[in-house]
Amino acid sequence: MKQLLIVSVLAVLSMTEGLEITNMYACINKTNDLRIDCTYKTTVTGTIKYEWNLNNGKDTRVVASTIHSNQIDASFKKRAQTNFVDSSLRLTLTGFSNADDGAYTCHLHPETGTVKYINKTITVKHGNLPTCGAPGLMQDSPQVLILILSLGALHILGALSYGSQN
Repeated sequence: MKQLLIVSVLAVLSMTEGLEITNMYACINKTNDLRIDCTYKTTVTGTIKYEWNLNNGKDTRVVASTIHSNQIDASFKKRAQTNFVDSSLRLTLTGFSNADDGAYTCHLHPETGTVKYINKTITVKHGNLPTCGAPGLMQDSPQVLILILSLGALHILGALSYGSQN
């Protein structure tokens, strides 16, 4: 019975402190800025610390960080911006060029709890990235998605009519 209780407690602890990177997506916008989204699932409460690294095949540089903020490479200090969008940590790097090609790693670490660092890597190459488009627009503007869905619902309910009724 004691063994069952211990297993149950461990299972509950692992669920309450879960943090997992589920996807990474990279694109370039019309002003030549690189955008990388590091999407995650979490059951962790509290702040999530992060670090973005770039390995260009020669060395690894810190692009942005709340873990080692004193180690951010000088070439990224004014170019890299990060923000949390829904369940994603977004890195935006202005003036993306061939010199910025390489493997970008997203490291996440909850400020509290026993979960260790988790990370995932995506390789980007200037000239081989999709343009950020409608999916990013919908992520950036959930109001647009709500408006579109609401208009469809109103039409179905007959509250909104298209054209004249005779």
